[in-house]
Amino acid sequence: MPPLETLLVFTIAAFIMNLSPGPSNLYVMSRSVARGSTAGAIAACGLAVGSLVHVAAAAFGLAAVFVYSPLAYTVLKLLGAGYLIYLGLNYLLSKSEALMAPRCVAKRTYPKILTEGVLVEATNPKTALFFLAFSPQCVDTAAGAPAPQILLWGLSLRLPQYLAIC
Repeated sequence: MPPLETLLVFTIAAFIMNLSPGPSNLYVMSRSVARGSTAGAIAACGLAVGSLVHVAAAAFGLAAVFVYSPLAYTVLKLLGAGYLIYLGLNYLLSKSEALMAPRCVAKRTYPKILTEGVLVEATNPKTALFFLAFSPQCVDTAAGAPAPQILLWGLSLRLPQYLAIC
């Protein structure tokens, strides 16, 4: 069990991270507006699953790779930005009538929305920064191996999201 001070700092940081708008928030809002609350909830589930990519990466040492290779982290950020640009251009370049009544968005199936949600979150630089840079700082080396502790931090951050939405 982590010390209470560490748990408090981690919880406050996670709360602030979740309040600040980013691509994930915009993705859920766009799916909710286009397809309704069910699609928004499915998009949020995709984001929750996508965040597990960052939790696993941090737990199994990818944070160390990014510390020693800023180029790898830059590539990850560029991939995330590129995917978001792709989604935006795909929407803008669709038929002009689709911009008036978003039929192209309405055609997206729930599995497609879930998959897009996973990709948006897995390539989200804000989430990557949080899990790869901040969560390892909360590890207590005296308490044992870091990987299980980081997994616990990541799951404790996202488990309420899973239960509330999915």
